[in-house]
Amino acid sequence: MLLIDRYIIRQFLINFMILLFVLITLFVLMDMVANLDEFIDAARHMVQERQAVAQGIQWTDSLYDETKNISLSSLLWSTALLIWDWHGPLSVLLFVYLSGLVTVGALGFTFSEMIRKGEIVAMLTSGVSMYRIAAPLIVVGALVSVASLPIQEWLIPPLAERLARSHQQLGQSGLHNFKVRFARDGQGHLFSAATFDSRHREMREVSIVERDKDGVPRRFITASQALWNEQSQGWDLLGANEQLPLTDEDVSSSASVPSPDEVTFFATSLSPQVLMARRAQIYPSLLGIADLRSLRQGGSADTAVIDKVIYRRFSMVVINMLMMFMGIGFMLKVEPGSMLVQVVRCVGVCLGGWGASLVILQLGHGQLSPMFVAWLPVIIFLPLCGWLFSRIRT
Repeated sequence: MLLIDRYIIRQFLINFMILLFVLITLFVLMDMVANLDEFIDAARHMVQERQAVAQGIQWTDSLYDETKNISLSSLLWSTALLIWDWHGPLSVLLFVYLSGLVTVGALGFTFSEMIRKGEIVAMLTSGVSMYRIAAPLIVVGALVSVASLPIQEWLIPPLAERLARSHQQLGQSGLHNFKVRFARDGQGHLFSAATFDSRHREMREVSIVERDKDGVPRRFITASQALWNEQSQGWDLLGANEQLPLTDEDVSSSASVPSPDEVTFFATSLSPQVLMARRAQIYPSLLGIADLRSLRQGGSADTAVIDKVIYRRFSMVVINMLMMFMGIGFMLKVEPGSMLVQVVRCVGVCLGGWGASLVILQLGHGQLSPMFVAWLPVIIFLPLCGWLFSRIRT
């Protein structure tokens, strides 16, 4: 049986890689066609910036000229680099989201080919049961589903800022240089900044309102620059001064207003990751579990959203496995004449179940428990999966 297992697994992996490549290629082509103008404009911007740097000119966006002629080869090469920079990280994320459906499709092609060649009938007549035929595919399919966990934990987090970009930010290393307006940390303090640069983890022209438990301001801090200190969990302030709010006695008295005091550090849970998570809704789902728990403990992020992301990460693995079992329940048939009908049913049920699971996972913010919402699709489809799998004629 080891020879047969290797044969079945090899056919499944070939079909899996072909389907995955086709789906990712179709997605890349559709995105390129829909956003070709953005890619070309960003490539033109990149070429002009590279030429300015080569001439010793300090580049600023104001130097960009849409009418300037550049060589076609430079434009094509820069466009290709931007397409790779955009779709390379995105392909890793697509694998995580599409691996469940691709597994079902690869199972369908594998079993259809084996039934068409009469290999299923030959194995059944030799005394091999249907469940034994499906065993190697179940193991490999489960491994493919579980593989999404280490990918999400170790490969995707370093790419989080690049994956959170929009097409207007092509060529940039990530989300950066956006304003911060009255961002609240876990202690109720308010932060504002003219610019936040995620690449260097710094803010410029910073204003901090430190408040007590009742929300009453205790002091005001202004700084020209703030750098995040990971070890101390706070912002190192440069050119900073603090000012205490005036009391009624200060206003009524003729005493002069005290001069501001210098401040060098401000401890807070409002880290660069929290600022990024508030800027881009997809950002929390791109982080590792350790980073998500750190955000939740800090109190500056929405704990319900963080819990939903963590629970959904594990429940999607089980959902993909259930879709695989449902597909096997449809595809393991002996009669060649019924394969077309079985394929249509399999696609309808599995695709519908996968789509319904994604819809369910988006429900219940503030209304239902994040854990219950994450595992609700498993509760719904587990009985259906068991019934379909039990109908296999061995």
